[in-house]
Amino acid sequence: MNESSPSAHLDTLAQHAERTTAEVRETFGRHSKEALCWKPAPKVWSITEVVDHLVVATDDYRPRLDAAIERAPESSVPYKPTWFGGWFVGMLAPGKRPMKTSKIFYPTAAAVDPAAVLERFENRQELLVGWIDRATGRDLNGTKLNTALKILPKISIGDALDLLVTHQRRHLEQIERSLAHPEFPGS
Repeated sequence: MNESSPSAHLDTLAQHAERTTAEVRETFGRHSKEALCWKPAPKVWSITEVVDHLVVATDDYRPRLDAAIERAPESSVPYKPTWFGGWFVGMLAPGKRPMKTSKIFYPTAAAVDPAAVLERFENRQELLVGWIDRATGRDLNGTKLNTALKILPKISIGDALDLLVTHQRRHLEQIERSLAHPEFPGS
């Protein structure tokens, strides 16, 4: 696939989102409720809380991203990150140092029920892949939206989709660390 083609970036994001869904589904299917709700330390999220956090983050972008994609004109120009969007996505990339999360993104009280969290996550992943599909052929660069933290500069549709998928990949690493922890139940 030609990486400079207008849809190449979106195709890659959709593949990452689908892989994330499969990995989370497999993790939830392989481990008990006790294991999924186990915390490696008092202030560290359980696997269920990590996944619920991803649901909360997707929900926060929902109205703004829906509206931005709807109003974006057709375009065949490939995605190019904005300066701020590229920096922000880079900060959330897997392998970077841990970051403090804003309270608006904390897991919900439902994070104690792995089955409910998995169902919500799968629904949000369908939404995310739907956004990626709807954004294909649209202006990913010029149509802007506020980030979840509205005090920050606006980002493009392409930045927002990249941010959500990269954020998920980062948290997959966090889940892997929990699974590899010597005290993880069932290890």
